[in-house]
Amino acid sequence: NVASTGTFGGDITTSNSSTHAYLNINAANVSASEAGMFLKIGGVSKWEIYTAANDGNYNIYSQGQGIKLAITPTGNVGIGTSSPVTNAAYNALLHINAASGAGAVLKLTDTGSGSGANNGLEILQYGTGSYLINRQDGPMFFYCNNNPRLSILSTGNIDLTPVAVSASNGGLLRFKSLNSANASYVGTIRFDGTHTPSSTIYTGPSINAVKQDANYATALTFKTTDGAGA
Repeated sequence: NVASTGTFGGDITTSNSSTHAYLNINAANVSASEAGMFLKIGGVSKWEIYTAANDGNYNIYSQGQGIKLAITPTGNVGIGTSSPVTNAAYNALLHINAASGAGAVLKLTDTGSGSGANNGLEILQYGTGSYLINRQDGPMFFYCNNNPRLSILSTGNIDLTPVAVSASNGGLLRFKSLNSANASYVGTIRFDGTHTPSSTIYTGPSINAVKQDANYATALTFKTTDGAGA
């Protein structure tokens, strides 16, 4: 046991005859204490690993840059924040926060995608905008019940994988109105044009909508109504 302060040269090794060996760092004052260690190069602190009595977090602190990683006693993990939090009572949480500037991202790459700036999958929060970005020239697949249900190709085409719906089989794209004030419309599919005053909207080989009157919106809309009893 070492019960003093000072500078030690060389390595510190812990060893005993049992199956476990620990380095025990204890702060005696439990009311307002931190227990941890500094990592220094040339006498200059670079990193600090510590826990504090006020929250019990395990913190990794970059000198002059703040806490970079925090693990709470309940197992929640914060990157860029010491207080990982969400608005629901989840059992496990990974919270990534950009402590300065804008943009926090979770990036996933492998040997096939490459690991550069324009590779992989990114889940990004930038200001008030949220993004799911595939940097690769490849498709995105969405699974449900362990089966692919939706595919988005790199060309922008969307494929709904056939799935059984009631008594019929085939891809289903369903829209449900959440506006109770407009409950007569169950769902809407709308194709918008970008040219004014006249615009031709091609939605497929059998649909050709031509805008003839500038007083009306450039849109082709399909609406289903609530045909109760029909």
